[in-house]
Order: sequence, then structure tokens, then C-alpha cells
Amino acid sequence: MVRIVFIPGYTEDPAIFDTLAPLLPAHQALRISNQEELSTGFTTKAPDVVRYAAYLAQKYAIRERDIVIGHSMGGWIGMHLKQQTGCKAILVGSFTDPKKVRMPYQQPFLLKILTYLGIIQGRRLNKTFKKLYPHDESRALYTYLLDRLPTFSRRYVWQQLKLIFSPVPALTVSPDIRIHARRDTVVKYPDEAYVQVAGDHFSVVFHAAEVAAPIQAFMQAVMPA
Repeated sequence: MVRIVFIPGYTEDPAIFDTLAPLLPAHQALRISNQEELSTGFTTKAPDVVRYAAYLAQKYAIRERDIVIGHSMGGWIGMHLKQQTGCKAILVGSFTDPKKVRMPYQQPFLLKILTYLGIIQGRRLNKTFKKLYPHDESRALYTYLLDRLPTFSRRYVWQQLKLIFSPVPALTVSPDIRIHARRDTVVKYPDEAYVQVAGDHFSVVFHAAEVAAPIQAFMQAVMPA
């Protein structure tokens, strides 16, 4: 049986897909909670996206028949699931090169220091991020995600950043679909071909019908009647 596997992004939970999921063809769905997995299941001391994808693939028996839809960091994880299992990978506001992430610091060692000093979750830094955020449409959601940061353990925040920025071998596979908003100020738009949608980084929520359209067409083309 074909499954749709939803993987959320940094600081997000599976609810990020609540608007999109009902618009897709009815199939068995699996929603991954990165917080749950990184807190209780995937407990390696050296997490990176390759190891995490291998863990998810084994735990949930993800195979070639499955379709992974990842938002932001979730798409990066989805690409490594495709690399390892041959599953389909659909990226929404995501990346195949972490350099596309608009983050002032990307060096894992420095990010670890900033995290464990409490700076990444600090009120001053997040107040600056909120002030600079340019999109009224998704401002409340962006603010909510930043406000969640202090509720997470520093270990969990560091695990997520390590999944994004730890060096890993280059991917040798490509996404089945890239969906991206040109006005995304969290992840730069791809150099490769992509389906452009309205909105910003959170088009998956605020323009779900537009995001769903190419996914629906893809699923109809590749899945048996």
C-alpha cells in the first residue's frame, strides 16, 4: 500500500500539514514528529541527516512505494530517505543544499556553542528575527514558531540544527517535485527547476490548494488507479 509520509521542518510539528493533507488523494498517511523521534527514539550522540533518515526508514519501513512530503528541514530529511530507499520525495519550501538556508551562522561547532549558551533560544535574538520578518500573511505563525523555541530542550534544538548543517555526502538523487515561493525569506529559492507558488516560506499553510495541485497531478501519474 502506498503511504504519504509527512515530515515537518525546524521547530515545526506535524500540524504544519493540517491544511494541505485533506487536499491530497486519500491514502494511508504517516506524520513524523521530529521532536518525538529525536527525544525518545533516535538517541545517537552523533546525529546527522543520513543517520536520522536511516533510523526513520527502518522504524517505519519506508520503501520505494512511499511518497515523502517534507516542508523545509523535512524535505532535506525526505531527500535522504529517497537516497536510501528509493521513495518519492516532494519538497515544499525546502532545499537539497543547506547553504540555501538563510541562517547567519552555519558552522556546526559555532551553532552548538550558541545553542548551549542559550543564545539561539534567547529572547533578544528572536525579538530581532520577529522585527525583521517581512511577511504579514504568515507573521503570526512565524512568531508562534519562534515563541516555541524556549520551550524546547537545548539538546533538541541542537539536534535539529545538526540535522541541517552537519556535513554529509552529497546527494545523488533529485526531488520528484520542488515547490517553492519566490518570496521565501527562510530558504532561498532553488537553482533547479521548481513549481512556483504564491506566499512565502509557509505557502504549505496559506496557499495549500496551490501547493496541492502539482502533488495531485504527480500522484495521479505515478500511482495505480
